[in-house]
Amino acid sequence: MSLLTLKVKAEGYGIQFSLSHFSQGKEATEFLTGLKDSRLLHLGPVQINDRRMEILRLVNRSLYNLEYKWHITAPNRRHLGMLSVEPQSGEIVPTGKQTCHLTFIPTCKMALENCRVLLEVSVQGKD
Repeated sequence: MSLLTLKVKAEGYGIQFSLSHFSQGKEATEFLTGLKDSRLLHLGPVQINDRRMEILRLVNRSLYNLEYKWHITAPNRRHLGMLSVEPQSGEIVPTGKQTCHLTFIPTCKMALENCRVLLEVSVQGKD
């Protein structure tokens, strides 16, 4: 009988990031710190054809590159063209930061309700 010895190496990894919100000259607030967090963002009144821009900053606190992608959902498809996030997707290196702009430009009198801006984050190359 022969014995075979295997050396096993493994590495655990986690997705660690933060999302900060900067609004109209106010101090930044940490808006999101975990994968299951959600927050309500009030844009306030915006005049027709005017622009409201909010700054969202992602910080990669992981040891690996993170990929992110924004998704916008709305019960009324017409609202989708009035709300955007740029850049919509990208990659952030470890300890790196990415600034994104959430922009709302209403083209008619309306109330933006039940819209969701979802952030999908994954570790690049990890399945």
